[in-house]
Amino acid sequence: MLIVYSITTPVIIRLVQQIEKADATAASIAGEVFSSIRTAFSLGAEESLKRKYFESVAISKGKGMKISIHLGLQLAPIFLAMYSSFALAFWFGIKLFREGHIHSVSTVVTWVTLCLPFASRH
Repeated sequence: MLIVYSITTPVIIRLVQQIEKADATAASIAGEVFSSIRTAFSLGAEESLKRKYFESVAISKGKGMKISIHLGLQLAPIFLAMYSSFALAFWFGIKLFREGHIHSVSTVVTWVTLCLPFASRH
C-alpha cells in the first residue's frame, strides 16, 4: 500500500490543482459574462465566451476522469487487505472449530463480525 500511495498521491495532487485552475477559469468566464451580459450580446461575443467556458469545463472533466483511475488504484490494495484479513480470520476460526478448540461455530461468526473490525483499527 505504501508503494501504491507514494506513486499515486503526487499524481492526484497535481491533477486536483489542474482541475481547480480549470474550474477557476470557467468560473471567471461565467462571472464575466453575467456581469456584462448586455455588452457580450451587443458585441456578438457570446459564442466565443461560450466556447472558452466549455473548453475549461472539458479540461476539468478530463482531469477528473484521470483522477478516478488513480483513486481506484488507491482503493484496490485497501479492499484487498481488508477482505483478505476477513477471509484469514474466518479460515482460522473454522480451523479452530474443526480441531475442537472452539465448541460452536457461532463463536467463529460472532468473533468475525464483532471483534475483527475493532482489531483492524489498531
